[in-house]
Amino acid sequence: MSIVTHSELEKFVRTYLNTFSNLTSKLTESQKHLLLPRYLSKKCNIMMTISKIKGASIRFDVTENKELLTFQDTKKSIEDEVLPILAQQGSVFFVLNGKNQVVENINLITKEFYDKHEDLIVELTRSTNFIMTSGAEKFVDVVSGDLKLVDCTLAFCKNGEDVLDRIDCLWLFGSNQSSSFSESRAEYLATTEYQKLASILVNRIPIQTLVGTLAGFKELIDNTNSTESDMQSFFEKN
Repeated sequence: MSIVTHSELEKFVRTYLNTFSNLTSKLTESQKHLLLPRYLSKKCNIMMTISKIKGASIRFDVTENKELLTFQDTKKSIEDEVLPILAQQGSVFFVLNGKNQVVENINLITKEFYDKHEDLIVELTRSTNFIMTSGAEKFVDVVSGDLKLVDCTLAFCKNGEDVLDRIDCLWLFGSNQSSSFSESRAEYLATTEYQKLASILVNRIPIQTLVGTLAGFKELIDNTNSTESDMQSFFEKN
């Protein structure tokens, strides 16, 4: 089986984003920013990495500037290329062996970093903190399947220095084969992602939005000139 090419991986990413964009086309820009993860609602620089021995990755970094799409190839395993190596051997934070996994809005913190900044972390952070045991080797090992780190932060020490890596989205794949990155799979993954988000969107909608929507509906039904077409347009929009 052949390793995925740059053009195949780019087509996979564009199909995924275009499919998701079409599914959320009825949302306004302000609603997208309020309800969707940053990497799906704003412009991003996208770095695609292909390992010659194991895996591939797609990293989305939100940017205020022009979008940029870049590639890199590596002879390392994908985790060792795109995530920090904390030690030559030791434990692993997440060992992944499953499809379509998402870890969202958490801080992955090494024990060394946590011990240095415990008071500050406890006082300031509102995200969930996962503290690694001492002597950890790396954050993630993808045996198979794929994992998204969304709105996560990696906190660790390197050569005596504190390092924080804020991740908008890092998508890790255990496979580097072309068959794993077809356009049909990209469409399926985008649709699955949309369905998951749609099921929880109502809980994220601000009360002001709900009040405004209800006020608009009341105005519509109170207006004796409202037509069936007006009603249909309102329901489609909301």
